[in-house]
Amino acid sequence: MLSHNTRILIYFTAFVACAVPALSGEAVSKDSVIEMKDVPKAVMDSVMTTFHDVKPVTAGSRSKQGKIVYYDVEVIRGKTKFDVYLDSDAKILSTAVTISAKQLPSMVRDVLADRYKTWTIDEAERLTDQVSGKVSYSVDIIKNRKTLEIDLDPSGKVISEEEIAND
Repeated sequence: MLSHNTRILIYFTAFVACAVPALSGEAVSKDSVIEMKDVPKAVMDSVMTTFHDVKPVTAGSRSKQGKIVYYDVEVIRGKTKFDVYLDSDAKILSTAVTISAKQLPSMVRDVLADRYKTWTIDEAERLTDQVSGKVSYSVDIIKNRKTLEIDLDPSGKVISEEEIAND
């Protein structure tokens, strides 16, 4: 049988392992801006090989628990700006075009109005998966300095909801 002090040490260790990441904000995703010169070469090579006629404008990343989840490279082609999302291995996941809230499908707008009625839409994007060609929507909503990113399919089904901490 374990001594009282050993049991307390085990409980304390378990608490620290579970609670500290949540208390330190590591459970929340973090968006960061990356200087173009600091974007990994493999990421830029992937973008420029796939989209020959674009000019990179800005770049960023999203990390969770200290690890890069994906890179975001904003590019311009003619007068059209769009984002290219890549995983940490520089594989292109999707492209995103910023749209107005009015351009969201009515079923998506209805779900947002119903479930998040006290929130304000900050940004909306139409995402196209580069493998399947499927379209989805990503909407950033804000309330009291808190930002949520809601991903929805065209029928308005919520795919994911995530709190975002900005730099």
